[in-house]
Amino acid sequence: MSCDFACVQNQCGGVCAPGRTQCANANEVDTCGQTGQWGERRACNFVCTGDNCGGVCRPSDRKCKNSTQEQRCNAQGQWVDGSTCEFACSNNACGGVCKPSATRCKGSTAQEVCNAQGQWETKSCPNNACANNACVSCQPGDKRCTSTTAYQECTSSGSWSTSSKTCQFACTNDECSGECKPGATASQCDHSSDLLQKTSVCNDNGDWEQVQCSSLESCQSGACGQHRRTIFITDDIYFPTGGLSNLDSKCKEAAAEANLSGSFKALLADSKTGIFKRFKMEGGPFRTPGGTIVAFNWEQLLDGTLQNLITENQYGSPSIPAATPANADRCGGKTNLVWANINDGGGTAGTRATDNCNDWTSSGTNGTAFFGDRGSTTKWKYSCNAVACNTRAPLVCVQDQ
Repeated sequence: MSCDFACVQNQCGGVCAPGRTQCANANEVDTCGQTGQWGERRACNFVCTGDNCGGVCRPSDRKCKNSTQEQRCNAQGQWVDGSTCEFACSNNACGGVCKPSATRCKGSTAQEVCNAQGQWETKSCPNNACANNACVSCQPGDKRCTSTTAYQECTSSGSWSTSSKTCQFACTNDECSGECKPGATASQCDHSSDLLQKTSVCNDNGDWEQVQCSSLESCQSGACGQHRRTIFITDDIYFPTGGLSNLDSKCKEAAAEANLSGSFKALLADSKTGIFKRFKMEGGPFRTPGGTIVAFNWEQLLDGTLQNLITENQYGSPSIPAATPANADRCGGKTNLVWANINDGGGTAGTRATDNCNDWTSSGTNGTAFFGDRGSTTKWKYSCNAVACNTRAPLVCVQDQ
């Protein structure tokens, strides 16, 4: 007959069939011996389930399925999916402070990237610009100069606009600035000097920069160059009367008679009006009607030595009358004299009435004014002592504009 479990010492007995196994507990298994008794116990690698060792993991163990999901080992020793981590799965558990691969800006110049452990790592942006959680070409709202007068703006997406905008004046240090357009010239000559041989040019920063005209140039309407002016000595002699307006009219009449274009004035000043107020002080070279250059600009005309003598009247002829009387007691008997009371600085020889025949209104013997020697390139103005006002002499006439 067959025994239920085992045949031991010539009779049936035991409590289990030899070789059978059963779980002693969750982690150990028992094996039935030849006598039908439980007695051989061993530990399972993972778990005891279904009367034998099995499973692939120890219950309650955890591991990361991927960077954002955790797995747990169940009672049967099998991995089962857990919930998705709030941030990251690292070191077999949910943790971290950010989702892997997420990005954000750290300030406006650097970026932070979330690593596989759910931790932020700082990385420098190539263009030192971060916007909308990413490194970009530029910071939205920034500007950059594309020329001395134009600029680009950075769009909200962090890229430079494909079109440029024009500054009112100049673009410097990536900002619109200045007070003029680079390369522009002033509409007027620079008035920082009485003789006005300077102009202003707008530099690349949009600021006016003073430019000195060359010694062969003059300034007119803000530009250095050759701006011809006519100068002559009248073919008639005059008493110093009627004021500056009357003597100016003599120059205008003489110029009109010779069909000379432009507006002419006598090169004189009185106690009230200096030469700088009477003339615009622009233009040159100063040429005689025949074309001889007397001076290239006002500075040379009033301050320096003339290039050539003023030897022509309004017709371009050397026929110039002598002053009378010669006033030998005051001017060495010279007769090639002209009314000219302008000193080397361009101002009047003096402000006393005796220096200009009572502001060019007196022809009496008790008044005086200053003469110039038209026979000298250096003493053609204000070269003689004061001469009596009862003298008649030619006028030096200059085209003002």
